Amino acid sequence: MAEQGKGFSFGSGFLLGAVVGTILGLLFAPQTGRQTREMLRARGDELAAKAKETLREAWLQGKETATKVGAELRERLEQARKKETE
Repeated sequence: MAEQGKGFSFGSGFLLGAVVGTILGLLFAPQTGRQTREMLRARGDELAAKAKETLREAWLQGKETATKVGAELRERLEQARKKETE
């Protein structure tokens, strides 16, 4: 489970870094309003796609973990039932 936390932290850090990088880029490389809007739109689309992928990966990890935990619980329940009947 510690690995899941690291993956989520990495994804969050990555997105935060992308946002900060975009802001710094705007501050140090001024452009016309139209160019800036186009750049922001493209960057926003890129960040949205990355966020969507990060969420999808987190959901898949959660689903996999839930499946494993469910299987382990069923196995332990079955073992407890066997001991009870002995």
